[in-house]
This record gives sequence, structure tokens and C-alpha cells, in this order.
Amino acid sequence: MRSSAFLLLCPALVIANTEIVNFAANAAANDVSGLLYGRELEWSWLHQRTTTNWTMTPAPFGTPLTAVSAAHERWFVVDLPKRGAKKFTLRLSYPASSPTDFSVAIFDPADALIALSLSPATASGPATRRKYARIRAVDTGVLTPPFKPHSSRLIELFYSVYFPGFYSQSPGRSNKTDVQFVLTLEPLLLGVLPASLAPLAIFSIILLVVVARTMLPRISNGLENVAAEARRELAEKMKTE
Repeated sequence: MRSSAFLLLCPALVIANTEIVNFAANAAANDVSGLLYGRELEWSWLHQRTTTNWTMTPAPFGTPLTAVSAAHERWFVVDLPKRGAKKFTLRLSYPASSPTDFSVAIFDPADALIALSLSPATASGPATRRKYARIRAVDTGVLTPPFKPHSSRLIELFYSVYFPGFYSQSPGRSNKTDVQFVLTLEPLLLGVLPASLAPLAIFSIILLVVVARTMLPRISNGLENVAAEARRELAEKMKTE
């Protein structure tokens, strides 16, 4: 099953790079200072089982990802349901033609305050599963040719589902400074399997069952014939002796 999924994902690696962060949806103390609330009004929100398109300006070439300024990072509110999956994944995909390095970090409210150099709350608020995502980008200085559409409709469908926005149009930058990227937030089924890959996993299992039911009888008959032939040759050899 893993091999089948990998083979289907290989073509996508040609047109898109991906950064993946898996995180636990554990409840943590909420911010009672109100400092994050003001930021939330400015930030974009991410909801589970959604894929959204964004742009941002990378930091200049040579800037360490740990030293990126606020002008070259974006914050998002990761709005998780109060109940549900215990683990989630945030996937950032961007065109392979974009000379950019990305970093993705997930924060609880208290950690977000520290990362923003704000005074942490002195009192613990009610527990919340809400998280905060920080996206940073740095220009790597090496521009690669843009992806050219493939003639296969099956591959086109695959790209449109798992890498929306990269296939229907040239994935180059919208201008000389901005880079496009896609964010997908989804629960991890059983703590390991992204929800969007569940249909692929089910299909792979069904395919393996069908192949097994078709091939196993033939293999079994072949082995029985080989065993019968071996017994016959052994019996003839014992008679001659």
C-alpha cells in the first residue's frame, strides 16, 4: 500500500516541494492577556479539511531562517474543533520552480506569545485546542524552469486534488518578489494517515485484495504441481534403487 501511494506521489514531486508538520491537538491554556486576540483579527484562519492559496515575500538570499524578520513571515490561526482527531497535519506546498526555503512552526498560545516577543499571560485561561502557525520564507537564489502541464488527464486530476493552483497555471511567482504556496490542514486518521489519502489507501487495499484473490489460486496450483512432480521423481528414484 505504501509503495502504491509513493508511486502516485512521485510525479507530484516534479512540480511541487512540500513541507509537512504533524502536531498533537492537545488542549493548552488560552491567552487571557488579550495580546493574541488583537493579532488574530489581523491573521488569516485555517480550518480543518481545507486547502487555501497564499503568497508572501521571501527574505533576501542568505538570510538564516532563524533570523527572518516579521516582513517575511506570516502567521495563521489554526482553528481546530473542540473535539475530534487527536493529531493533525499542516502541509505547505509550493512550486518547485520557486527558489525559496520555507519553515513551518506550530505554537500553543503561550509559546506564540514568546515567539512574538510579547509578555506571556500571567494567569492560565480556559483550555483551548487552538494553535498558531508561523510560516517563514527565504530566497535561495536559484530559479528553476516552471512546470509544463502533462497530457494525461489522470495526472492532471491528481495534481488538481493534492496540489491545487499549481497545475492549471504556470506556478511561477506572481511578481518578482512574491512566492505562491498552498496550505492544507487535515486530521490524521489513526494518528498517521492524512484524511485526503484515505481514499487512496482504501483503493490500494481493495486492489491488493483483488490481486491476491486472482493470483493466489494460480500460485497455489503451481506450487502443488511442482510438489507433485517432485514426489513423482522421488518415487521413481527410490524404485530404481
